[in-house]
Amino acid sequence: MKVEVQWKKVVKPSALTPHHRQKLKLSSMDELQTPNYVGIIFYYRDNAENSGVDTLKRLRRMEESLSETLTIFYPMAGRYVEDDGCFIDCNDHGVEFVHAKVDARIDQIIRGEPDLDLLDRLSKFPTEAVGNPLVVIQANVFECGGLVIGLHISHKIGDMYTMAMFMNSWAAMCRGNMHKIVCPSFELSSIFPPKEPSFGSWPEPGIGNEKFVMSTFRFDGKAISKLKAQATADAPDSIADNWQPSRVEVVSALITRALVDIDRNKHGKLRPFVVCMTMNLRERIGLAIPTNSCGNLYTTIAAQLDRSMADESKLVFQEVVNMISEMVRNSRARYAKVADAEELRSMVKDSLMDFTELAFTSEEHLIPFSSWCRFGLYKNDFGWGWPDLVGLASLNFKSVFLIDDEDNGGIYAWVTLKEDEMIPFKHDAEIRAFTSLVGDTCRLNY
Repeated sequence: MKVEVQWKKVVKPSALTPHHRQKLKLSSMDELQTPNYVGIIFYYRDNAENSGVDTLKRLRRMEESLSETLTIFYPMAGRYVEDDGCFIDCNDHGVEFVHAKVDARIDQIIRGEPDLDLLDRLSKFPTEAVGNPLVVIQANVFECGGLVIGLHISHKIGDMYTMAMFMNSWAAMCRGNMHKIVCPSFELSSIFPPKEPSFGSWPEPGIGNEKFVMSTFRFDGKAISKLKAQATADAPDSIADNWQPSRVEVVSALITRALVDIDRNKHGKLRPFVVCMTMNLRERIGLAIPTNSCGNLYTTIAAQLDRSMADESKLVFQEVVNMISEMVRNSRARYAKVADAEELRSMVKDSLMDFTELAFTSEEHLIPFSSWCRFGLYKNDFGWGWPDLVGLASLNFKSVFLIDDEDNGGIYAWVTLKEDEMIPFKHDAEIRAFTSLVGDTCRLNY
């Protein structure tokens, strides 16, 4: 499959950023983040009602509306600076916008087996944030008229909530739906003043010659309803009436159960396991946070697997659901009590340090989940209709990312594992019973 770049442009804001906004201090939360880029890919079949529309005209409108959107998301058109304290120089230097043609039909990707090389060619981005565009967008037009948008944003400027807000506003601007454009706030540094992070450098995972593979599994609404029923099947009525696990909790529990059993079969014993999740802190803390705050405002939460959850044959699903649900409830309750910015920053810093240790240095086996559900990632219409699929860019570490399935309240699980783990994971009886496999395997070779 050939991906041929037609042009690259630097798109600047349609209006200059006022002088008093030209230096955006990073918040103490931003300082804790890796400068790496976070990537997401949107897949659109051509909307039948728009057939015959000039694709280049659509792309021009995307470019024009991007320029207009950058006037309100002005830091994204700036550059990350590490000298004399870390900050964003809001200099209107612009974001990179790439147009490429693909000599294939989009269904070959949505229904086929994408590989790492293809994902990289659909969504290229810099490896270093300093001095480079903080946002890189690649619009890939297929011979059938379909579109794939690859979006990468430096983690220094925001989290997935920020990315979704930017993408939704750009799409609204492109379609002329001005009433749906949010007014972003870049005031987190006034609540969390910058300071030396004293966090050290982020270690690189020791991947050596290991091979990672990525596969996508779809849990539809009916499957999730069955999982919820199974999770509460043996609970007393009083408990079942007052507690229902979430979609994310039951899906995460089923995946955890499978991965723990696979690891036990591989090593001949039940090893220590830790389940880790990201949690958006907006509207979950006692601090007055501006509406639609851009930047990094999330934490990681974790819980250790109790050996009593496993019987002689395999891990007990209900027990894993209970563990994950309790982890989420306790974390929400703990963060809801925080009304001091310095205390919150300290808690988030400690959580990131614990995650880093677990991921790269601990002997405990980490299962990291990230949920991108309820961020409105399917509400982006640039003239092709809403996306048919929203997925990940390529990754080089073990992870599970959960994204909404807009059709029926389901979830797509984008799972990256070592090659020798993915094979038994695909053949796990309960994974097969509750999922359908989407776009089989994306190989990451090292």
